[in-house]
Amino acid sequence: MSGDAVAGEVDYVTSFRAPFLPTDTDLTVPAIIATMDGSTYCYITAHKNLSNKAVAIPSKYNGWKITTIKGSANVILQSEYVSNNEIVITVSNNYGDVVLKLGN
Repeated sequence: MSGDAVAGEVDYVTSFRAPFLPTDTDLTVPAIIATMDGSTYCYITAHKNLSNKAVAIPSKYNGWKITTIKGSANVILQSEYVSNNEIVITVSNNYGDVVLKLGN
């Protein structure tokens, strides 16, 4: 951050590192899960076409609602809820990037 500090002002910055070559080689960012301000988010990126791709996430999220916060038009979420330790997506045009909120 740059600029003058303002007394009493608090800024929060959250970041994460995502591997470019994850264990699941279909994905560039392999479902990184981050919790910020009490909400849980999942970040997924792929640089290839994928049809009904099951993206593995921890079982504790089974049954949680999935809401797209931000995503490219090339990503289609195939379910509204996490099931079987997975989020299922379809990616077209050899690129897709999505930020999902997990839970209510």
